[in-house]
Amino acid sequence: MTTTYRLRRQTSRTSRFAAVTVEVEPSSVPEVEVTAAVTAAHRREADLGVRWALRGLPAAAKVTVTDVLTTEVDTATGDVHEATARAVWQALGIEHPTPYAGFSDPRMVASWLDDMAGRRLETVTEARHWYGRRCEPDATSLLHAWLCFESAPPIGLHGSGDQLILAKEDPYRSYDMGEHGETRVGPALRPGILSGFVGAGLVDGAVIIGPDGDLSCAGLVLRFDIGDLVVGTLGDEWVLAVGSIPTAVAPYWTMQPFVRGSSSVDGRESAVRRSGAANTHSRAGDAGHRGAARMWLPSDMPHPIMFDEADPVLGRVRTLALAFPDAAEKVSHGRPAFFTTKVFAYYGGSVKVDGVYHQHDQSVMVLVDPEERAALLTEERCFVPAYLGASGWVGVDLTDDTSWDEVGELLDASYRLTAGARRIARLDSRGS
Repeated sequence: MTTTYRLRRQTSRTSRFAAVTVEVEPSSVPEVEVTAAVTAAHRREADLGVRWALRGLPAAAKVTVTDVLTTEVDTATGDVHEATARAVWQALGIEHPTPYAGFSDPRMVASWLDDMAGRRLETVTEARHWYGRRCEPDATSLLHAWLCFESAPPIGLHGSGDQLILAKEDPYRSYDMGEHGETRVGPALRPGILSGFVGAGLVDGAVIIGPDGDLSCAGLVLRFDIGDLVVGTLGDEWVLAVGSIPTAVAPYWTMQPFVRGSSSVDGRESAVRRSGAANTHSRAGDAGHRGAARMWLPSDMPHPIMFDEADPVLGRVRTLALAFPDAAEKVSHGRPAFFTTKVFAYYGGSVKVDGVYHQHDQSVMVLVDPEERAALLTEERCFVPAYLGASGWVGVDLTDDTSWDEVGELLDASYRLTAGARRIARLDSRGS
């Protein structure tokens, strides 16, 4: 199957263009080839766009990118990536469960930062979780955020585990979550950290690498003319800070050099703050940022609890999960999560169908390799979970007929994909 997708979007403030042709054929394993004569950067975007499109699909495919058309004026970072992903979906005739084409490749993110440097941050839109007319502050209730720089499309920030995913997209609408509250989408409001940077000019930026190494971006250091903003994700929780990277997450993060060559802060005030500009502290102070660096990290502030502590099925999952080396448990967005430095299992999940969330309260969500995931998704008991499904996770309903040996094997597979070589060696030594 050969098809061409043309990304053509124009508004009063920005325009985007990329046209990508792909050939798609069945294959036992995912295969990607880019034969189009393009720049190295666009070749990389095309390759990553195919891989984004194929992730999470029940069947593998071989995709060849045969042609890529761009323009010097209207094609920017992420456009070829998105056009390629949508060309693959178009060829396969599917509507992917993740409607956006996101990127987390550090080189692509650095390129986007370079594109944005010198622009003013016009607006910030946030999606936040409300429950009982209450919204917890900053990182605790944040679901997604969209940064809109002048003369550029909004960039959505999505957190998935330890991975920060960027996507050129408009904010979605607010929606009701029934007994679990609601998601409200609107402008960032004070005293929230993100709101304090609206109207500031971006001077430079740096990519933060997380526990996965240089495979994906975990966060950003955005150097504005009023100070530095740190935004990222760790263990499926948002991290927001003003100033330098918080010491609590520093052991898990590595900051790359600034794309425009600024010097690193390294725990000191940034150069723009030391310059003594009259409005530096007053603007930041208006948003509650005056003085020492301020941060919001994952906390014990309550989300609506979406599980029963006395649930015997949870008890069996907990026993299996906590038996792995260094495994611990926390509550993440109202559900039990089992982790080391990264989450390897959740108890309970949901599926979004036509804007409505359907809960799978007695289920386990795990990360498995693509072939095993594809096989599992052929069974009615398995589902693609909301939010995490795009990152390769799968949900498995737990019933009276469940094989707990299989659950243990799924937990083992997920643990091995997230725990790191030293813990895996300790796990293997138990059987020797």
